[in-house]
Amino acid sequence: MRPKVNKSRVQQCVLGNVLLAVLLCATVSGQADNKDPFSAVPAPLRTRLVERLKLLVEYQRSQQWEKEYDLLSILVTQGESKADHFKRLQRSSAEGFDTELIDFVPKSVTYQGGGPSDVVAFGCAKVRQKTNVVELYASVEAYREREDWYFSPVGIISPIGGQPEPCPYSNKDRSYRLFRASTQSLKPIGTQ
Repeated sequence: MRPKVNKSRVQQCVLGNVLLAVLLCATVSGQADNKDPFSAVPAPLRTRLVERLKLLVEYQRSQQWEKEYDLLSILVTQGESKADHFKRLQRSSAEGFDTELIDFVPKSVTYQGGGPSDVVAFGCAKVRQKTNVVELYASVEAYREREDWYFSPVGIISPIGGQPEPCPYSNKDRSYRLFRASTQSLKPIGTQ
């Protein structure tokens, strides 16, 4: 004997799942259409955040690790001296363990103001891995310390024990041009 199925309840569940899928698609679509990924950050803090993030990306890209250190959060350095930071990254790069950052473009930014980190920026990192240049999903955290913005290094997102993920954001998004408007030394993702 077959159990009795409440068709009304099944229809409600299906309709609920469809509505949830539509909402998720609208949210993702809204993020892609967002002209300024930093709009979640309060205006008085936004300009300085973007300025310092551009410096962090430039210093990490050009391997100016001593300058990069000055932009890192105390939560990241955890007592490591500038000299030790420089030596560790120089050694890691020389041994080929480091993925070379070419560029990072924020696509989605969350503002948590006082959370574990104040800002988390997700986006696309163009990186060199041995002889290949690839675009991967990446993030950087920003913290308010000593009345300014300090960061984690730009990091590639990958599941535990898994491979790095390709960037889920379209490189045609206008946020790239907004972020890079004043930076002439870096080429847009997707160009050589």
